[in-house]
Amino acid sequence: MTCWALQNVKVTTIFPHLMNTGMFNDCTVKLNRAFPPIEPDFAVKQIVKAIEEEREEMTIPQNVEKYFIFQYLYGSKMFRKLAEIFGNFEYMKTFKKIREE
Repeated sequence: MTCWALQNVKVTTIFPHLMNTGMFNDCTVKLNRAFPPIEPDFAVKQIVKAIEEEREEMTIPQNVEKYFIFQYLYGSKMFRKLAEIFGNFEYMKTFKKIREE
């Protein structure tokens, strides 16, 4: 938190994939074997580990980080095209609302 001149304040930013909490019921991902929904217990353990290690960022699961390398190497346009191929913009199409508002 050096931008605010705060000492001894640490922040860990978490980038989770789809969580298996019911919020994303019936959402599908094209590469489901590579990126299955995350179990909450697993996410909690990874978050606590990241905080204990004083990491600035944590992607859950970590194999998703490899996917973001494409954005850094090839830029946003190529990353969006890759995301489109992998169906990242489609996974909510199969979402089913579980309650009325």
